[in-house]
Amino acid sequence: MVYSCVRGVDASMEHVLIRDDYVRLINEMPLAYGIFEVDGEDVDKIYDIKCMFASKKLDELMGVKLADSPGISVYGKEIMHNPELVEYVYKAAYKNENGKVSYFAEHNDKWVLANTSQAAGKGRCAVIFEDITKERLTSERIGREWRTDDLIIACTKLLHGGLPFDEAVDAVFDKIGNSIGARRVYLVESRDDGSVYSETHEWTSASTKPAITAFQNMKKSGYAELGK
Repeated sequence: MVYSCVRGVDASMEHVLIRDDYVRLINEMPLAYGIFEVDGEDVDKIYDIKCMFASKKLDELMGVKLADSPGISVYGKEIMHNPELVEYVYKAAYKNENGKVSYFAEHNDKWVLANTSQAAGKGRCAVIFEDITKERLTSERIGREWRTDDLIIACTKLLHGGLPFDEAVDAVFDKIGNSIGARRVYLVESRDDGSVYSETHEWTSASTKPAITAFQNMKKSGYAELGK
């Protein structure tokens, strides 16, 4: 992408026109972009972070109003609330270290990727923000599916591994409970006529009290108590 501009102007107005051209140029591009000035002695001792420039796309993406308020303090507020982002911004501003960090912006429920680099000399950082919510949720869903497939395969191996039935069920419940972070995993079986139910196998986490003896010979309405 190439932008060119030819004009004849008075030298005293050149810096103003250049600034206006850059603002217009960046606002027309599909970038959520900002320049931040960092005031601090160290990454653990930051006094303030000011937004010196923000594109309209940044306001739209992050749900903030910065484009019309140059110099406004943003440290500890929505756009600069994440500690990891603040660290990357500081390192870019003072150590000229480019970086990328993804984080969850709680104020607008979005996953954001921030690309940081030094801008206009020491103490300032340029950041491009990207909305990666869709990609993140897709990745998490695929990850869950893979983990579920692995868990099913592991449980199948345990059930067909030659252990006695009771031992195999206990091993499967232990695998499931630890894999999903459950408090309790249990098996309820009914009598032939389906009128009475009893818990026959149970796994509990270290912080959960076993209840297998309490859930014996229950009527169907007693199921509701099992989840407590």
